[in-house]
Amino acid sequence: MAQPTPYNRQFNFQDYQAQQPTSPLPGDEVDNELNAVKLTFDQTLVALAKIQRDDGALKNGNVTQDSLSNSLSIGFTFRGTWASGINYLISDGVAVGSIFYKAKSSHLSSGANQPPNATFWDAIADITPLAISPNSVSTAAIQNLAVTTAKLADGAVSTQKIVDANVTTAKIADGALSANATGRAKMAAGYIDALRLASSAVPARAGVLNGKIVQTRTGGAETFALKTLAGSDPSASDPALFVFQDGTGGFVVRTVTAALSVTASSGSTLGASNGAPFRIWIVAADDAGAVRLGIVKTTATSATSANVMSLAEWSAFSGTAEGGAGAADSAQVIYSDTAFTSKFICLVGFADWDSGLTTAGSWNSAPTRTVLFGPGVARPGEPTGNRRHVVLPGTFTSTTAGVLTDVTGLTVDITPGSGANLIRAVPRLQAFSDVNATAFALVRASANVGGGTAASNRVSAFGGTTRVSDGNSIQVVTAEIIDAPGATIATTYRVQFILQSPGRLDVNRTLTDTDAAGIGRFSSSLTLEEIMA
Repeated sequence: MAQPTPYNRQFNFQDYQAQQPTSPLPGDEVDNELNAVKLTFDQTLVALAKIQRDDGALKNGNVTQDSLSNSLSIGFTFRGTWASGINYLISDGVAVGSIFYKAKSSHLSSGANQPPNATFWDAIADITPLAISPNSVSTAAIQNLAVTTAKLADGAVSTQKIVDANVTTAKIADGALSANATGRAKMAAGYIDALRLASSAVPARAGVLNGKIVQTRTGGAETFALKTLAGSDPSASDPALFVFQDGTGGFVVRTVTAALSVTASSGSTLGASNGAPFRIWIVAADDAGAVRLGIVKTTATSATSANVMSLAEWSAFSGTAEGGAGAADSAQVIYSDTAFTSKFICLVGFADWDSGLTTAGSWNSAPTRTVLFGPGVARPGEPTGNRRHVVLPGTFTSTTAGVLTDVTGLTVDITPGSGANLIRAVPRLQAFSDVNATAFALVRASANVGGGTAASNRVSAFGGTTRVSDGNSIQVVTAEIIDAPGATIATTYRVQFILQSPGRLDVNRTLTDTDAAGIGRFSSSLTLEEIMA
């Protein structure tokens, strides 16, 4: 509407009274004046109602942008994060951290006038309280499918931003965690740990996952303790997993979340001898879901035998309580802190004492090595892969009698990987003696190994020829010998012979050695193979 009609006086009542002091005021003029006043007053009230509420405050919606002076700023031009060396104009806006500032004057920015310098800047908003704190956005707070790839900046969702266990399979797009470089980059290195593995993801032959053996010695006792790869006792947040056969064509995974160990008490030899190299295997047994650790010396050797106990994981084993009294003294017996009967086991590892213990059962020296079982590690009784083989393709002839003498060409060295391991030796000769029988011996250094018990003038031998009058005959002499050299250095084995009386020994040929069809020239050999103790 137009502005209210201004009031203009229409009649001069003062002049009228001066001229006619005895006459009353003219009524029509009084009415006209009052009507003019009323008109202006009424229009003023109508206009006032448009800008003032009944409570006296300014009426809503009346102040618009074109109502303000050009010199009055109602916003700011955001220039981004504050930086030095920028010409900022009055009312330019910048951000420093989570606070927004507006320039109070135009200026060239520098360290001397940067926010929060109140001479140059007004703080207009602080959004710190609006920041999303770690763990505050849960699955329930986000609508399904609301967070698309386009909504997330690369690297924006860090581990600290996600509530534990809230990233489920349904929340991950197909192919997002692929094996290529892009997919791998979405996962922190080492994030998939033992706790995150489902039983179906564990290979059936794994043995132990996230576990290692740590040995300590206290009071003459040796303790074999299970630790995680972090060096701590297993826990709910850092468990160790064991895989066992179940005997029905499948396997089970057992989770260990507490300390687990087995101890050889002071005085318990486990079958070891004073000063003799030995190996102790560490096994785990599935005792109805409870995992037991066991220790066992698998070899038992003597002058007449060399036996290795199998630790086949397909077979059930029993364990004997170690007892803690220093009486666990038998080889080929699994000792555990708690006895168990007919349970499946898995191999955990072994510890070697290559020089043995001066007093077996004293447990006063650390092992030479402790090794976890796994691919590339032979089981007890299996070849280690360390093998030596020599062949004598030519002939050997000697008339030396009455003393053990080398068969030239049948000598070979082997260096065992462990002093506890055994050596399997297979000498094989094709020979002929013309007068009397010949005996053959296998000698390690100066020790006769694998031969019979001999006394007086007799010779310990693994085999020999018999007297044959046919000069075109040949005899095969062979043996399989298991030796315990107790060494980790190059060890020499040689084949020797002894003639009973003056005569002649021929190796790889007959006595007559006739140059005729059907008369052979032969080969002899010596094979050495290291066997896991």
